[in-house]
Amino acid sequence: ISGESDWYQETVEIPEGEQVLRWVYAKDSNTLGGMDSAWIDQVVFDPKTPVTPEASTSAGIVTLKWAPLSAEGLKGYNIWRDGEQINAKLLSQADYTDKNPELWAMHCYSVTAVYDDEESRLSNEVCIMPHSSVIFVNSEAKGADKGDSWADSFTELQKALSIALPGDEIWVAAGTYTPDYDESIGKHSGDREATFRLKNGVAIYGGFDGTESSREERDYKINVSVLSGNIGNKKKNSDNSYHILTGSDTDSAAILDGFTVSEGKGDGPSWMTRCGAGIFNENGSPTLRHVVFSSNTVLYQGGAMYNQKSDPALNDVLFSGNTAESGGGMFNSSSSPLLTAVVFYDNRADISGGGMQNSDNSNPTLDRVTFARNSAQYGGATGNRENSNPVATNSIFWGNIAETEGSQIYDAAIGADLTIGSLSSVTYSIVEGGQEGAGNIDSDPLFADMDKGDLRLMSGSPASGAGKDGTDIGGSEIIEENALYHSADFDPRDYRISMTELIRIIQLFNAGTYGCGESGTGDGYAASGNDKTCKPHSADYAPQDWRIGLNEILRVMQFYTAGAYHPDAAQDDGFAPDK
Repeated sequence: ISGESDWYQETVEIPEGEQVLRWVYAKDSNTLGGMDSAWIDQVVFDPKTPVTPEASTSAGIVTLKWAPLSAEGLKGYNIWRDGEQINAKLLSQADYTDKNPELWAMHCYSVTAVYDDEESRLSNEVCIMPHSSVIFVNSEAKGADKGDSWADSFTELQKALSIALPGDEIWVAAGTYTPDYDESIGKHSGDREATFRLKNGVAIYGGFDGTESSREERDYKINVSVLSGNIGNKKKNSDNSYHILTGSDTDSAAILDGFTVSEGKGDGPSWMTRCGAGIFNENGSPTLRHVVFSSNTVLYQGGAMYNQKSDPALNDVLFSGNTAESGGGMFNSSSSPLLTAVVFYDNRADISGGGMQNSDNSNPTLDRVTFARNSAQYGGATGNRENSNPVATNSIFWGNIAETEGSQIYDAAIGADLTIGSLSSVTYSIVEGGQEGAGNIDSDPLFADMDKGDLRLMSGSPASGAGKDGTDIGGSEIIEENALYHSADFDPRDYRISMTELIRIIQLFNAGTYGCGESGTGDGYAASGNDKTCKPHSADYAPQDWRIGLNEILRVMQFYTAGAYHPDAAQDDGFAPDK
């Protein structure tokens, strides 16, 4: 107490058992002169009022518990939420589950005890924000926009991120989502600095069709959820987002899984807005799985990903078509990310590290990482400087180009400015041109079609069984997901044409024309369909006219008769029967 204070009420909960209560007044040392006085009055011991309840929330419900009373004449308890009684019947137990609170709103709960002749005063309040463990997002939803079901999904991912708490999952249906949605104005702002900010303890999953009841039912390969930097004018990229995602100040419990991240453009006024157009990480180490980074570009470093003092973990991730001055796909500064089954394909850096650039004591760990067709002046696949020493195992460095030095791997030596040199440790890997290290091979890995991005390893590849402990070199789910299959090969996709699949082609032939179909058609096409917005059928190539001709049926019959087929860029339709 300082100065003059009016009377006020103080409530103290007394634990069960024998207790001693004391009133102690002690003068502090701030002021030694003058006289002090204080009073305590109207002390009331009220064993008939419940103690403050404990509250917890999960899956959209609130659970309350409190210490049971044993006062004479007790009949039960009532529950009060925000000043209103919510239980229909008197409670006999000292707990209650509120199954219908408004989600993501703060609610305060109290308890009263009911006796034969009276009801106690309200207990002290406990306040809590109930939330669902799953928040639903679907850009096409037409419901209440509450995020508590697919029917009432949020239409904007930013709305879900703004309310998500540790332990929540955000399920995102197929569609395109941009980071510039501003809740304060209720629309997209075109703000290039707006970003999807990852949160610790929150997992964001893409790839749903909007009907699933479990995460295992999703198919992110078919139901593509896109996080796009193409804000503002959709026909130009000069106003695109600086960073589509930000993972700064996160840990491994910040998860992004099942998305395509594309069209970020880092050309802003500061160095930060010129790095990491896909995702920018500073002191952050999020977990990324089943993610494609494509067509992101920056003026400085890390076309798709920039890591500063960050150690993210990547599994089954593809970097494709990203550009930067250094680190076309990824730039690491004082960072040591962990990469497993990751692919860098067709990325470009003007100076160093077409796929990945490592600088300033960065030591990433690479397992089953494939670098193909990346380019730079130094280090077509990877560039390393300033005591950066990556460790690569079971990986492939093939078909990368450096205009000056180090087409596959460039390790900068000690410089004239006394910068410390770097040395990559590469073992049990395929490296074009050779690389010192146990188990390394200088042999063509036999990609199915590198020019078209099909990096599956064909039969007879030297990578088979040549990895550490007899495992394969390279290979990942995302390579299979981006493989080239003939449109007729859909049930299942196995590089074989079955009789059922051949009959389907004949159906399209008999219809005279075809178009795009719903996913339920199996091959994604509809006989006599009028929708021509999808990619034409693989069989429709001579000429490509939204009709299946007799000659085109005969071509598919060749694949059927051969028993199997494979991609072949030299063929008019891009495929050839196996011999």
